[in-house]
Amino acid sequence: MTPEKLEILLKMQKRLLVERRREAFQHDRAMMNAEIPQVVKQGIVDLGKGRYPYARFEDMDRLVRPVMGRWGFYFENTTRIVGNETIVEVYLCHREGHREKAEMKLVYDTGPGRNQMQAMGSGLSYTERYLQAMLLNVVSKGQDDDGKSAIAKLGKDHIAELRKLMAAVKVKEETFVRMFVTGVSAIEDVPARDFVRLKNALMEKKAAMK
Repeated sequence: MTPEKLEILLKMQKRLLVERRREAFQHDRAMMNAEIPQVVKQGIVDLGKGRYPYARFEDMDRLVRPVMGRWGFYFENTTRIVGNETIVEVYLCHREGHREKAEMKLVYDTGPGRNQMQAMGSGLSYTERYLQAMLLNVVSKGQDDDGKSAIAKLGKDHIAELRKLMAAVKVKEETFVRMFVTGVSAIEDVPARDFVRLKNALMEKKAAMK
């Protein structure tokens, strides 16, 4: 076998491995999402201008960690500096090797009585929790709303952007939505919190096609 043919073969094997890992990730994620329960908002944040409930990290972790473990998932968190901003990155990783990322700018949680370090730590904890919940499609609910509170859906601009990417990678809209969002078949019904996750998946597929 010539070096050229060997290189082509190795590249083909690498693409097949990447695709197999991605398919395993998507399959196990769908199964995992079906088992993840809703998280009750038992924490209270006081920003000085009002108090609001939130799902505490320890409550979410206690409920989702066993489910993630059963399906071979875990998180990796990191940060990077862009100019004067800190970007928080959270990766949802799978035992087969595939992973997906969500990211967000770190905003300091400058609540009453917090110094700069405490504000940074609180903001980092909140951002990581938010990104993890977004990657897992975790639904949080109030203690007395029995899980039926309204969930914001994708806006027109986000839908247009996703449709453009789906057209670029030649995937059917309904098939893609069903695969990535449990219990949803129409893109108009996709929760807004899933936008980054869906966009990342499409961008990754687009990059793999090059």
